[in-house]
Amino acid sequence: MATTKVTTGGITDATIATADIADQAVTLAKLEHGTPSNDGKFLRANNGADPSFESIPVGTTINNNADNRVITGSGSANTLNGESGFTYNGSTLGLTGGIIATGEINTPNNIQISADNKQFIFGASDDGRIYHDGSNSYFTNATGYLFIQGNDVAIRSAAGSNRIIASGQAVDLFYGTSGKLSTISTGVNINGGIRLGGNNAANELDDYEEGTWTAALSNGETCTSSVARYTKIGCLVTVYAYINSFSDFNGNNNNFKITGLPFTSRNVSSYHGGGSISYAHNFNYSYPLLPLIGTNSSHIYFHRQDGTTAAWKYQDFHNTGNGSGGQLIIQFTYETDS
Repeated sequence: MATTKVTTGGITDATIATADIADQAVTLAKLEHGTPSNDGKFLRANNGADPSFESIPVGTTINNNADNRVITGSGSANTLNGESGFTYNGSTLGLTGGIIATGEINTPNNIQISADNKQFIFGASDDGRIYHDGSNSYFTNATGYLFIQGNDVAIRSAAGSNRIIASGQAVDLFYGTSGKLSTISTGVNINGGIRLGGNNAANELDDYEEGTWTAALSNGETCTSSVARYTKIGCLVTVYAYINSFSDFNGNNNNFKITGLPFTSRNVSSYHGGGSISYAHNFNYSYPLLPLIGTNSSHIYFHRQDGTTAAWKYQDFHNTGNGSGGQLIIQFTYETDS
């Protein structure tokens, strides 16, 4: 006889397999589908537990929506807002207003402010600012120092040429690509001249030098150069000499000359430099004398100042009574082309 009814108790566990039931053989009337209180609900699987009926969510409303607007939450349930000032078109994020970030902002691309006089502002009191006014760019600081710090710091021209370099303890200033001023431990080195009172060659101080020189005598005579120093400022040379222990000048009728000047005098017709005798000892000094240097020369000679045209000779300096020896201190100033 055919089976007309199977009860739950009449089926042992796992005795009916899926393959034992033909397709569409079980109608909806034979499945649990709720009571009138479950009307409009759906049956949800429950991770191995008994399935349950769930309500379909109420539809969500988006206010102020438009193309590319970013959607944000609202204070009302099931209601969102389309932000007119916050958009994204698939490649560009647009924002009207400000950004308050509590973490790091990191981007592999540029950050651009496309309007003039809009600023990057830093600090709790808005003390640091970076901006462009349409003609010039500014990095301003309202409190304390504005530090630019690095192992090597360079300020460059638009073409990329160095203008100021700070490296280690030194600072170098450039004109074009040529270094003009460098700081050193004892001061500065200047490559070129300093123009004072005007931007003309006549205003340019292009040299300063201090040093020593060795005073000597000519025409076979000798002396000891005890102290001989010079200072050169621009083209102007000032020299000092203390010489002594002269040889015996007796019988030498050549002009008395002190040779070995550190620079040759100007090569200008009729040019002379001059000075004075500070001290003379143990030789004939019977007339007023002045040391002179002539045109394009590197030696000093002495000229009488009594109205004659005679230059002083070795024999004139000779102290007949003492024979040799003597001391002389002179200082004078002259110009040079070097």
